[in-house]
Amino acid sequence: MKIRARSNYFFLGAVLFLLMVDCSLNHSQGDQTVKAETKNITVTEKDNGSQFELNKGDLLALRLESNPSTGYSWQIAENEGKVMELMGEPTYETPERKLIVGGIEYRIFRFKALTGGTNVLELQYKRIWEKEKEPLKTFRITVKID
Repeated sequence: MKIRARSNYFFLGAVLFLLMVDCSLNHSQGDQTVKAETKNITVTEKDNGSQFELNKGDLLALRLESNPSTGYSWQIAENEGKVMELMGEPTYETPERKLIVGGIEYRIFRFKALTGGTNVLELQYKRIWEKEKEPLKTFRITVKID
């Protein structure tokens, strides 16, 4: 009887082992999808005229020098909203956390790549009430989204 009980335990152990190996193989085959991490790219005025490549879901921040006390501000002149979406209202950032009247600040625009395609982002630095005047500065980049 002892030999028969040992062989039954051996057989049961072997079956359990094979089931665990099978489950392990099936589980690892289902996890073959590799997710790419979302990229966060920050672009500044030195990148004017450049081209960037993003994937769907990537985030792009434009950090442009500004002096709001002069009445000038950055405004979006061109963007295909179906390709790249502006994420909320633009914000201001002060260098070294020092707010000085008449000092330099940075205007931050955040965009999310929504779908594949090519998008031209153009921003103009001008006074909103001077509609007929040429902008003081123009910032333009091309973004290709895969």
